[in-house]
Amino acid sequence: MRALDLAAIQENLVSSVKELGDYSICRFYENEAPVVRLTSVARQAISIQLHIEQRDADGNLIPQPIPPVPVWNRAFRYYRLSQLATDIYEAYRNLYLAFEALAEHIFPRMPKEREGDWIRRAFEGAHDKYSLAGLVPENCRNPGDYLFGTLYKHVRCNLFHSQSADSILPYYQVDATAVQHAYEALLRVWRHISAHALGTSSGGGVVTHQGFRHMMSNALGANVKGIVTQVELPTRNEGAASIPIAVQALDECIYIGEVSAGMVAVTASQRSPASLPKIRCAGIMTETSAQLFCEIPDGLEVGDVAYFQMHLGFRLVQGGMPKTEF
Repeated sequence: MRALDLAAIQENLVSSVKELGDYSICRFYENEAPVVRLTSVARQAISIQLHIEQRDADGNLIPQPIPPVPVWNRAFRYYRLSQLATDIYEAYRNLYLAFEALAEHIFPRMPKEREGDWIRRAFEGAHDKYSLAGLVPENCRNPGDYLFGTLYKHVRCNLFHSQSADSILPYYQVDATAVQHAYEALLRVWRHISAHALGTSSGGGVVTHQGFRHMMSNALGANVKGIVTQVELPTRNEGAASIPIAVQALDECIYIGEVSAGMVAVTASQRSPASLPKIRCAGIMTETSAQLFCEIPDGLEVGDVAYFQMHLGFRLVQGGMPKTEF
C-alpha cells in the first residue's frame, strides 16, 4: 500500500487493491517454532420471508391497505450514497452520516451539547425506545453504550480524523476488516431504528444475532472437527460444498462461539503436521455432515513447520438485505 501511495505521488499511477480480509495464509514464529495459520470465513446466507393473509368467516380474502410510502428524510440520501460507495471506508462514512441525520430527527442535539455526549444519548435513547438488544453480542448489559463505543469511538472517530496514530488508514487490511464488521453492525442498527421511527421497510425477516448464535452453537458446539483434504472440489458453489470425499481431521478442534456480532468461529490445530497431505481444501465436520469452504487452488504444504492452525469463521448474511461488501 505504501508503494501504491508513492506511485500515485511520484508517477501519477493511481491504483488500488481490494481485499476483504476474510482469507489469509500466514507463516510466523511462536516461541522460536515456525507456525502456519490458515484463516477463512464462510458466509451463511439466511433469509426469512413471512406472508400473512386475513380472511373472513367464509374464507374470503380480506384486502389489506397498501402500506404508506415513508416521508422523505435527509437520512435517506446518505443511506443511498452509502450503498453506492465503491469502498468500505466511503460506505461507512456515508452510513454514519445517515445515522447522524436519523439521530438528529429523533433525538435533536441540544445547544452546547458535545458531539460524543449527543451520540451516546442517541444510542441509549434508541435502545430504550426500540430495543437494540438483538443487535449486540450475548451478555451485553448496555447495548447503547456498547454500540457507542464500537461504532462511534473506535470507528467513526478514528476514520474521520487523520492526525493521530490511532486513525484508521484506508485500505490497510486489518482496518478494512474492522470497518467491514462495523458497517454491517451499523447497517442493522440504522435499518432497525428507521423502520420504527420513519416507517421504512425492514427488507423482510431478519435473523437476530442471538438466533444465529444459538443455531450455530447447536450445529457446531459439540463434536466439531477441523478437516483438510488434498482433493480439489469438483464444483464451485459460492466457495462451499458438502461432498463425500476423503478428508483428514486435525488433532484438536474447539468451537469458540461468538467472536463478534453475527459471527462465530472454530479453531483447529495440528502439532507436528508432517502427516497432513498437501492441503487443497479445508473446512469442518460434525457427526452429520462435512462442509468444505476454503479452497487453496495451488495447495498448501505444512510438513516443515512445528504447528499448523486453522481459524474458520461463519458470518451471518441476511438474505434479501442491502449489500455489505464493497
